[in-house]
Amino acid sequence: MSVNIICIDTALSTCSVALANGTNLLGYSECLLPNTASEQINELINEALSQANLKLSDMQAIAISNGPGSYTGLRIGAAVAKGIAYALNIPIIALPTLAIMTNKAIISENISDFLVVPNIDARRDEVYFAVYNSKLEELYKAQPCILDDDFLSFFENGNQYFFIGNASEKIHIYLQQKLLNHKFIFHQDFEYTAKDMIELANHYFQLTNFVDVAYFEPSYTKPFYSTKK
Repeated sequence: MSVNIICIDTALSTCSVALANGTNLLGYSECLLPNTASEQINELINEALSQANLKLSDMQAIAISNGPGSYTGLRIGAAVAKGIAYALNIPIIALPTLAIMTNKAIISENISDFLVVPNIDARRDEVYFAVYNSKLEELYKAQPCILDDDFLSFFENGNQYFFIGNASEKIHIYLQQKLLNHKFIFHQDFEYTAKDMIELANHYFQLTNFVDVAYFEPSYTKPFYSTKK
């Protein structure tokens, strides 16, 4: 049986909301202004609901992009999800951000022979990344890593790797300095939105893969450090 799910992505600098029944998109809204999730998210939800001619009370689950990503964005998404889940007594589905990216790449790109390396810029010489195969099986879990010899150890000779995400250019520049027996492809303009969460959200719902609303925290992956004095 298909259910109504609201998908919210605030993991990176922009934010978006998608409503779906099963895998059918019913409504969608987005804000491309960076770092405005706190001001825009409620308006985006209302806009998507209006498109779908639905009320928030018609939702049966809420899915969020769970990180890694922007500490502030993830915190905003989690707070909104918890508020809705408590108010409507519906479950929260927490989708790993890097898995959302990988699933989109598997669907939209011809990469069956490649291992997928979704990545997010973590500033300076650090990135968040994971490694998946084309069946969306996680070979190396999401983690922060400095671009150094330890990072190189995740890539085996002879394998083919498809890099997606906003740190791909930085990784490409670093790997160009190394003589490796790998085939690397870099999709530097790769993006995803809440629409790309729909398939995974439904899969998790069917598996009843929900989080505890009371104790749920996003996957920040590393501690937050403020640069303010």
